[in-house]
Amino acid sequence: MKVVYVNRETPDTIVFRLDGEMDYLPGQFIMLECEVNSEMYRRAYSIASSPTEPHIELCVKEMENGIVSTFLQNVQVGDEFKVSGPYGKFVYDGQADILLLGAGSGIAPFRSIAKCLTDEQMNVKCTVISSHKTQKDLIYHAEFSELDITYVPTITRGEWSGRTGRVDQALIDQYCTKDTHVFLCGPKEFVFAMKEMLNVPSDQVHMEVYG
Repeated sequence: MKVVYVNRETPDTIVFRLDGEMDYLPGQFIMLECEVNSEMYRRAYSIASSPTEPHIELCVKEMENGIVSTFLQNVQVGDEFKVSGPYGKFVYDGQADILLLGAGSGIAPFRSIAKCLTDEQMNVKCTVISSHKTQKDLIYHAEFSELDITYVPTITRGEWSGRTGRVDQALIDQYCTKDTHVFLCGPKEFVFAMKEMLNVPSDQVHMEVYG
């Protein structure tokens, strides 16, 4: 697939779109293959675009010692990659009340879900809570603010006009009822810390761990 659009979303996060069609569900991921310093690598990336859009959008945050994530920070329009998929069972499946809890680029599949719900005008109670270090690290902040969802971004360092501090029990309980299906995505430490604070049946908890 060929790169047709590139956007520097944050200082260490690149968003780019690939042409070509693929049948996928909101929340799934693809495998991307690329060559770095004469070696071939395959990496899994959540699809950030919605099935309602005519492209595949990926959101890649540069990771410490991440060979591929660092390489992709310099992707350009016209670059081509071999892509396979979709894969994964971390998908929105018609639930009427969902809470999407993500940290860092772990909010990428939630952009797919929230965008799809908005485009399809589905009657779903959807809340996105995203956790980032600073205001400049907010990913898809403008887009989430415009979608037909409840959007609650929070930063753990510095000050801004929005919420500050880590995601805690009080915040989760504000948007999570016994009927809520909760989707957790991000670094392992974040995902399992959030899971410990949930008061819903295990079959209503859906997790995708990065790293």
